[in-house]
Amino acid sequence: VMAPLPNFISNAPAAVVQFEQQIRYYQQTSSDKPVLVVFDYQPAYQGEIQVYAELPLKSLMENNARIFTFSTVPEGPALSQKMLVDVVLQNGLQYNTQSQAVPLGYLAGGNAAIRDFSLSMRSTVHGLDVGTSGTYVWDLPMTTDVDSLDGFAMVLVLTDDLDKARLWIEQATIY
Repeated sequence: VMAPLPNFISNAPAAVVQFEQQIRYYQQTSSDKPVLVVFDYQPAYQGEIQVYAELPLKSLMENNARIFTFSTVPEGPALSQKMLVDVVLQNGLQYNTQSQAVPLGYLAGGNAAIRDFSLSMRSTVHGLDVGTSGTYVWDLPMTTDVDSLDGFAMVLVLTDDLDKARLWIEQATIY
């Protein structure tokens, strides 16, 4: 006999409740727009970050969101692929990370990279090969409506560094 689980949202910290509200808003208004998930943390923090990121990623995947991944950390693209696949496998989701997620890759340069990415995404992130097909990111049909941060329903920044989070907020909201 299994005991009923407590209502997660009513017992959750404020940040989780706010994210749940954002997911509901996304479902009601912007489900056709993609979501940008930024993986800007060091590999040593993968376990801790995954605990916090699993719920939002699972919610997005259950809604068949087009997830774009990006990083200003060299290991970011590998970390993003691992986390997306782990969330799918651990939750038994029918989300295909190869066809529904778009890896934008890694861009060096810290705050300048974030600023450039915010200003001109297509010219900053260009020529990236997706898988073995030889198709460039911006040639994919699922990327035609995205050319700036305004093209995303939301931007989710996963980071282990408060200064990095602040950089994303400052650099991405100026433009």
